Amino acid sequence: MIELFSSREIAMGIWIVIFFILIFILAVKSTSVRESIYHLIRTTTNKYIIIFFGTIIAYATIWIKLSSTLSVWDWKYLKDIIFWVLFVGVPFCFNAVTEKSESYIGNVIKSNFKFTIFLEFLIGTYTFTLVTELVLIPIATLLILFNAVAATDKSYISAEKFISFLQVVLGFSVLYFAVKSAIEHYIELNSIDHLITFSIPIIMTFLFLPLAYLYAIYAEYEILFKIMKFRVPNERKIKGRVKWRILKVCKFSKKKVYAFKSNYLAVIYTTMSEAEFDDTIERFRLSYKE
Repeated sequence: MIELFSSREIAMGIWIVIFFILIFILAVKSTSVRESIYHLIRTTTNKYIIIFFGTIIAYATIWIKLSSTLSVWDWKYLKDIIFWVLFVGVPFCFNAVTEKSESYIGNVIKSNFKFTIFLEFLIGTYTFTLVTELVLIPIATLLILFNAVAATDKSYISAEKFISFLQVVLGFSVLYFAVKSAIEHYIELNSIDHLITFSIPIIMTFLFLPLAYLYAIYAEYEILFKIMKFRVPNERKIKGRVKWRILKVCKFSKKKVYAFKSNYLAVIYTTMSEAEFDDTIERFRLSYKE
């Protein structure tokens, strides 16, 4: 089982366990810490968050099940898929909801074809010894935290430059070791195995595109319909008819939903007749005809 994980992944696991042990000790000793943890758990078990994560897990499980039927499949790839879903897939879907830029998803796709993806693969594949990784991880984490703090105040600009320099030195050192190890051990490489491992993030990004977009379009409709509750008569049939007309004209276009919310929602009011609403929908349809 341990052979499935790199020394860096094992080191990260050890530090995470240490972190939770420290939190547990603090929780035992401090009432305020226990209360904070309780509120955090209540927040993270919100039904919308549970549905969000549940949908992602179900979606990923379906694709894993389908992938397992392929001749090239090996269950050791499951670890890479799980890590991708947790640390890339979840943020990807979440940012698709919160990001207002129309180019966000396109930028994510483009990022999968940059040379840095290959460098990240090398760095993730060829790691240091466990002891070295146990030392490097907290150092790298502290540098990131110090840099974030230094960036908040212009008076810390000298410190920020120095910390950035240390980050660059550390990054190039890790990259040098990874490239050196790759060159020294290229004969031992399983080309097919490494090609599949390298392709997993790219393939998973494309597989998650429909889900991320559905989250984004659902969020836009959710905001639109919540605002509309105060602008249409409080009758279920009328509300349902209004929502259906908007769904028909906007369909799965995030751009159209946002445009309707920004430019046409203001003209809708509770005493508006059905003919007036239909006229508003028609004007919108003609204005944003594709």
